[in-house]
Amino acid sequence: MLKFLTLALLAGSAMATPSSFRVEIRPRQDTSKYPPVLEVVDQAHVPKEWLDALKTAVSAGKIPDIPASVLDKATGVNTYPNGVGTDPKTCSWTINQCYGKNELHEAPDGKIAVNFDDGPTTNSDSLYDFLGQNSQSATHFMIGSNVVQNAAQFKKAVDLGNQHFAVHTWSHNLMTTLTNEQIVGELGWTMQAIADQSGGYIPRYWRPPQGDIDNRVRAIAEEVFGLTSVIWNKDTDDWCLDDQGGSSCSDEQPDKIKGSVKPWITGPKSPGLIILEHELTHASIDIFKGYYPDLKGLGWDAMNIAQLSGAEWYKNAADSKAKPDDRKLLGAYQSAAPAAASSTSSAAPAAKTSSGASGQAASSSGAASAAKSGSTQPATKSNQTSGAASSTTGLGMVSLAAVVGGLAYLL
Repeated sequence: MLKFLTLALLAGSAMATPSSFRVEIRPRQDTSKYPPVLEVVDQAHVPKEWLDALKTAVSAGKIPDIPASVLDKATGVNTYPNGVGTDPKTCSWTINQCYGKNELHEAPDGKIAVNFDDGPTTNSDSLYDFLGQNSQSATHFMIGSNVVQNAAQFKKAVDLGNQHFAVHTWSHNLMTTLTNEQIVGELGWTMQAIADQSGGYIPRYWRPPQGDIDNRVRAIAEEVFGLTSVIWNKDTDDWCLDDQGGSSCSDEQPDKIKGSVKPWITGPKSPGLIILEHELTHASIDIFKGYYPDLKGLGWDAMNIAQLSGAEWYKNAADSKAKPDDRKLLGAYQSAAPAAASSTSSAAPAAKTSSGASGQAASSSGAASAAKSGSTQPATKSNQTSGAASSTTGLGMVSLAAVVGGLAYLL
């Protein structure tokens, strides 16, 4: 318990530490200017300010020179050239289930994170109704393309007034397979879409699709955008479920998936739980609805990701009740000019982070379903994992002058 209290204090102090860049907190007048939906953001669609920020970070030695992994579509496995993915300096979660030093992957004792991937979808309304009826705040790792395509569902979540929005990339592709520039586009445009549609809230948390992350991807997210990555320690595989009573995964049948959560919530409460769940189908949403009423009686404290350690929800607001504050971002940006950059990360270590130590995830990552209702994401694969590795790279946070206006609303 003392460990998590210490982390909470650190998270609170980190809020005063500069994060990354300045954003104009106002909805854009023209929100039609987005990259093609559900396609990897190519360099032509990445604003110059973001690319300049990336170049500055690379020149400063903040982005490790790690090659992109390659996805074998026949096997569904991504590998690195010359086997570098097994190197602790690469710290690949997909290959070795290695956690970064600032990565959140489990909750404090007795706490359970309420969080969902892949929204908003055309099936999300029932989830939002349920959360509203129970006055429950949840973190939604949103796909940027879905925020744009399913604007009505996103507005419904915003109008609840207590939901927490985070980044799940623009197109839901494996991040380690992308170029530096594509990674910047995937993260930046999702942040932009959420800011546009939420009234100006700038995310400070993100989750890589399928947990596919390494130290290159971590560094870009942290150094260019000030984002803290979030993984999980339990996986329901609920993404496999369809709304016809079946499963798209041969080894994950409905009864098994539905029963997976019970031993977790009735078992030990140390560590706490961050369960990977999805708002894809009514069937996947019903998994959560089924066990949620039991949590309080079992002694669990349910909350969103940011609340795990009392951290601020957004880069420019303490929570959804607070008005987005552009001055806070400007002050953070100005006090983190490149000349004064520190070698220590300012990403808030909400709940438990790895502090450079090796971490073994409780289950391998679930892949996003190819069969989906509404607009969600492209077909993906199941991760292959083995062993554990240690992250030895300290990813420092630097605020980049070239990013002034990088998420300013592009007209």
